[in-house]
Amino acid sequence: MKPSRGSPGTGTTHTVPRALGILGCLVALLIILNGGPAFAASWVKTSLPNVSDRPEDPGLDGTAPYTLRWPNEGTTESGSNDCDPTPPWKTGRRARSELLTGVKGIQKTGEFWKAESSTSADGGNHLAFFFHQDPCFGGGAEFGFTRKLNEGNATLYFYQCGNCNIPGELYTRTAVWSYAGSDRMYRINLQTDGDFEIKVFLVEPGGSKQLVHAQVVTRVSWMPNMYGASGYVTANAHTGDAATPDSYVGSYNQVDKVKYLH
Repeated sequence: MKPSRGSPGTGTTHTVPRALGILGCLVALLIILNGGPAFAASWVKTSLPNVSDRPEDPGLDGTAPYTLRWPNEGTTESGSNDCDPTPPWKTGRRARSELLTGVKGIQKTGEFWKAESSTSADGGNHLAFFFHQDPCFGGGAEFGFTRKLNEGNATLYFYQCGNCNIPGELYTRTAVWSYAGSDRMYRINLQTDGDFEIKVFLVEPGGSKQLVHAQVVTRVSWMPNMYGASGYVTANAHTGDAATPDSYVGSYNQVDKVKYLH
């Protein structure tokens, strides 16, 4: 008699392996029905190759890292249609990514620097790093970091914007960091419910990171849930559009590295 390949004396050959095989098939079926396997999100480096600069005030060549220096003040004729190559011209400098999909967070390394000699109260002067849905900055939702150059402080704000830069715009901001001029890694993690987790890291010379600030900002009621959205990442040095003798010469937005969570 040939020896049994199952349990001795029972004759139940392959019973356990077969059961495990059926269980595995059921698990695989459930994964497929729920949209496929869940892969861990990872930070992906991206560039900002789409440079916008006023023709009379060039300063960017499309090569990272970027030092987005505050340009001369705009005028009342300056516009903000950055996709139109003809006048009226835009009111600042921008560097924008290509279209990104499945975005769950953004981050940049580099300071938001305000020169000590800054003058004027024009609130249109600011430095920002943000995610937006419309490539021409005319509508859709935005969120990101901004430093207002007209304020006498070093506060970095996180802002949410709906219907941005068009009639009916909705806007709110929250102070998240008191040292915007410090060279840090600034990160926004999108949570599945649409809230925003803000993190600031000190990057050591060897590349290790030390968390120095963390804060959750609640998504306002009119802001869509941007978790996994498609859009663009932009850094800018924006000027106001008033013909006033403002001067923020020496101020800049440093962009050493940009990543998004995908």
